[in-house]
Amino acid sequence: MKLIRYLVLIALFLSVSFTQTSIVTIGGTGTAATSAHITIGTDGYKCPDEYVVEGGASLTTWDPSAICSASIADITISGFVKDNNNTGVNGVTVVFSNGGQTVTTNTAGFYTADVPYGWSGTSTPSKGGWDFTPANYTYTNVTADITDQDFVAEYKYVIIYGSVKNPNGNPLEGVDIKYSNGGGTVTTDVDGNYHRFITKDWSGTGTPSKIDYSFDPSSITYSSISTNQYHQDYVGTHDGVLISGYVRDINNNPIEGVPVAFSNGGATVITSSSGYYISSFTYGWGGTSTTTKDGWIFEPASYTYSGVTTNLVNQDYKGTDMALGIDEMFNTLPTDFTVLPAYPNPFNPSVTIRYGLEHESHTIVQIYDISGKLISTLVNEEQTQGWYYTIWNGTNQHGEQAPAGLYFSRIVSGNDVKTSKLMLLK
Repeated sequence: MKLIRYLVLIALFLSVSFTQTSIVTIGGTGTAATSAHITIGTDGYKCPDEYVVEGGASLTTWDPSAICSASIADITISGFVKDNNNTGVNGVTVVFSNGGQTVTTNTAGFYTADVPYGWSGTSTPSKGGWDFTPANYTYTNVTADITDQDFVAEYKYVIIYGSVKNPNGNPLEGVDIKYSNGGGTVTTDVDGNYHRFITKDWSGTGTPSKIDYSFDPSSITYSSISTNQYHQDYVGTHDGVLISGYVRDINNNPIEGVPVAFSNGGATVITSSSGYYISSFTYGWGGTSTTTKDGWIFEPASYTYSGVTTNLVNQDYKGTDMALGIDEMFNTLPTDFTVLPAYPNPFNPSVTIRYGLEHESHTIVQIYDISGKLISTLVNEEQTQGWYYTIWNGTNQHGEQAPAGLYFSRIVSGNDVKTSKLMLLK
């Protein structure tokens, strides 16, 4: 009788609409007066561990939905993403196709994803700047959890590190280093340091540049680099500064062939047919420049420089040809009160003092010694607009020879006064 009851139960549950792969298990014993314990499982479905039939219940009133729910069971796929040093790579996205999840690795490089029972598709890792082996995994009809789905990650960039300093070891900020073959450009920071990401196996050259600087080495060549490049250093030297100008006469005509001499290691350059000169110097140079040419006096007599760090232009000189008479020197009337350099100066026994008046005025030309004592009056009269000269022969008001030393010429035109130094030699 007991055997017949179990056979009836089996027939009843098999009649419920489960798939052909359903597993029906009857466990325990029972009679009409006791309980029968039945466990039902269906592939891909979640079912309770057991269904308890109270003794004496009518089998025809059982609800099949109470035995197995319709929710699909999840399958878990997991693994690690690590680099060549077996270190986990954080933040790698693993995409499961065909309705699967998208997950991200943790700090240990571990990932886990749930896919539907019977799922088919691929899993593909991705992270900017990285390549992965294998590129993906392929799955077909997954019905059980899968572990150890590991990927090896390889960074597809290398880094070029270095610094740029001057010969004294001080950092050079703002140096551009341009990499050929699509490598881009990087600029040094305030400490003179730089780093550049380059695609692995890149080949090309890195070339530094900064206005007014040259570099050693002038460039660095790379061939199929596969590892980080350290200590890619350059030494930047300032190319120097330029000083330039014109030497012209008082009529603004160029004077060719005038030497312009620079002290303190500077060169001596000669003016061109246009009166132009130019010379180069080390960065921070200091010294003087002086023009000399027989028979000429130049104004200013020299320029003084200190710590030159930028190019200097318009360092011009005006030259007076003392071999010419005053009328030959000028073909135009003066437009302001002008005193030309005395010639020769220093002198012995006499010196020529030349000046121009822009309008008629009472003019006085006098010589004073270093103490301010009047030595001689050379001119004291009304003069019209024009160019003039007077000669001092080195004597005082009484016709006596003045001693060697420093003197001053004082020229007065109306309310205007100009003073120049004179050096009388023995």
